[in-house]
Amino acid sequence: MTTPQGVHKDVTVPMRDGVKLAADIFVPIKNGKLAEAHLPVILVRTSYNKEAYFRDFIDFFVAHEYAVVIQDVRGRYKSEGSFYHGVHEADDGYDTIEWIAQQPFCNGKIGMTGLSYLAAVQQAACCTNPPHLTSIFHVQAPSDYYQNGFRHAGAFLMYTVSIALMMLSSTKAYWTDPILQAGAGSARMHHLEWLSAMPLKPGLSPLSLADPDNERWFFDMMTHTDYGDFWKQCTLWQPLEQIEKYKDVPSYYVGGWYDLYREESFYTALSKRKKEPIKLLIGPWLHGGIGSRPATYAGDVEFGPEAKIENQEYYELQLKWFDQTLKGKNSGIYEEPAVKIFVMGGGDGRKAQGRLNHGGKWRLEKDWPLARAQNTKYYFHHGGLLSPSEPQGQAPSTYIYDPRDPAPTIGGTSYFNPQNLNPQETSFVPWGPYDQRQSPRYFGCKGNLPLSSRSDVLVYMTPPLPEDTEVTGPPTSNLFAKGHRIVVHISSSNYPTYDPNPNNGDPYFVGEAIVARNTIFHDRSHPSHIVLPLIRRNA
Repeated sequence: MTTPQGVHKDVTVPMRDGVKLAADIFVPIKNGKLAEAHLPVILVRTSYNKEAYFRDFIDFFVAHEYAVVIQDVRGRYKSEGSFYHGVHEADDGYDTIEWIAQQPFCNGKIGMTGLSYLAAVQQAACCTNPPHLTSIFHVQAPSDYYQNGFRHAGAFLMYTVSIALMMLSSTKAYWTDPILQAGAGSARMHHLEWLSAMPLKPGLSPLSLADPDNERWFFDMMTHTDYGDFWKQCTLWQPLEQIEKYKDVPSYYVGGWYDLYREESFYTALSKRKKEPIKLLIGPWLHGGIGSRPATYAGDVEFGPEAKIENQEYYELQLKWFDQTLKGKNSGIYEEPAVKIFVMGGGDGRKAQGRLNHGGKWRLEKDWPLARAQNTKYYFHHGGLLSPSEPQGQAPSTYIYDPRDPAPTIGGTSYFNPQNLNPQETSFVPWGPYDQRQSPRYFGCKGNLPLSSRSDVLVYMTPPLPEDTEVTGPPTSNLFAKGHRIVVHISSSNYPTYDPNPNNGDPYFVGEAIVARNTIFHDRSHPSHIVLPLIRRNA
């Protein structure tokens, strides 16, 4: 049932440069009257339409005597201005928070919440230190857009193509122009065809239809391959570059093991520098796998009923946080250990409904990364052995990498999976843990053989494990059962998650691609290895 509430629609909030942003304000009705004085406020700033998705959230928090403000960010839906991803959010966040603090319904305590871009705007605001920002609940947003945002350690993340097409199909011009709707809608439906046509050409891509800033942002992300001033200029993109400015407020960070974005990096960076409580929650989730899209599984793997957090539980967790941080109530959340992680594994390994029963359970921890983790080197040996024993003068392993025939992506950490836009198309990136066999369902696959059968994929594996082995640390927590193996695949491509390196020093497929011969060494002078953070069981 909808909670009785006073609603102020399309309230204009002035920014320092004169642009006006649109917000909806919801306040409780008590005893037949608006409770419009001295309320803590929960603010959501969204790029995805303030009038969508939030009805249950608003009802829940208004019923618990909070005022709720939902705002379209600059250049989106009913807000004025132009939208270029992230560049205005630091100042706009500050101005919005301080405007709310001056309104009669606000008691001066303002919390922010939201997922993805709705979380990224929180980190941008934190870096400007607004006096009345009191608490944040931050869910699945990048702490570093260069390392894990639209690039990954320099490689261009190809899901940016689909993101740009999605943003095009929700511009203000899109909603008022039937011709644009047809063009943008068709482009989004056939995003894989545009992906196959990469590199897109400025002025000739569907992104140029009505949103020059969206197109400019896309090509900026694609062509700025090196980290430098371009990336550092935007607070929202690189908030940890301004870690000393980051406001010391109670902060709750929520991440997923199969989400591209690494929430634990906020906790690691801030928990040793700030005095206010900081919490970290990481589940076995994809991007958005908590609340409105909960699931007990990811990809081909079932984790069990414990893995799911439904909307009601999600709201109640936020309520405990905001009751403690905005109202000063003792909700008990401060007494809980700072870190809660889902340790994947422990299931019986059987299949049900096509998914492997991997299992898992929640565990409370005092710190992150875990102080008791033993960082252990596992070496690559010629012939495919993965072992803690160091190689002794073995011959190297080589493979040929051809950028024109990249190894296809089958699962992994990702963000955007628009495969349902057109059921006739193959999947862009099947995110999560997947059986590493190729399938025509997945973009770029040829045939049905395992990826390990490709000549440009090297495979290293341990012997059957003599005991249960837990690996917990950035970016995973998994229990490998006794008798199972730990396997590592090495290749020079993972497409279309990342753009194939053309080996010529240029951005994506500019100029002529060069075939490379790549080598993994296995000798005392070059002991190639990975480092696994092992957790001693029952410690």
